[in-house]
Amino acid sequence: MDNKIKKYLDRVVIELMGSTKIDFEKKKIDYPFLSSPLFSSSLSHFLSHPSFSSLRFFDYCKDKYGLTEKEEDYVWKEYRNIIKDKIEEYRSNILDKIKTGPNKIKRYLDRVVIELVSATKIDYEKEIVFPLFLISRTNPLIDSSNYHFRPSDHYRPFVFGSDTPLFYEYCKKTFGLTDDEVYYVWTEYKDIITDKIKTGRSLPS
Repeated sequence: MDNKIKKYLDRVVIELMGSTKIDFEKKKIDYPFLSSPLFSSSLSHFLSHPSFSSLRFFDYCKDKYGLTEKEEDYVWKEYRNIIKDKIEEYRSNILDKIKTGPNKIKRYLDRVVIELVSATKIDYEKEIVFPLFLISRTNPLIDSSNYHFRPSDHYRPFVFGSDTPLFYEYCKKTFGLTDDEVYYVWTEYKDIITDKIKTGRSLPS
């Protein structure tokens, strides 16, 4: 890529970031290429759906900056990576704060993790993960087929992808946790379940 073009594209990225509002308190992102605040996304949604609204982004860059498809791809990747880095830095600070904070809080959160893990069933033969604390007859919206995992594929969203809103809602209502505390619990829970899955896969059939 020509150096002058690269400098111009980098300025476009800076301008886009200047118009992008990342609200860590409300856990949402407002984008300059989406005209309505109704189209803002959560931090977790951005991480789990990195191509979110990429088509609108490309149209916006083409109309405002006159970019080619190749230039749009470059700007999108740079823009996306900057936001991703900011979110991950924020979340890393959350984990550090909890791990180095009052032991009483961390001990309580670790007990929550243990309780959730004990209420999770992994059927290795059918390759399904059942978070029993979310699946119930009183909630027909929860479909256990959403929690499949396969050795040849990435894990489905619940286990190894986005921190599902259902998990957040459950932890807040059941244990009285804040968003940051739920994120800590989610991270620890996900790591333990992932280890169990890997261990189960390594066992001879």
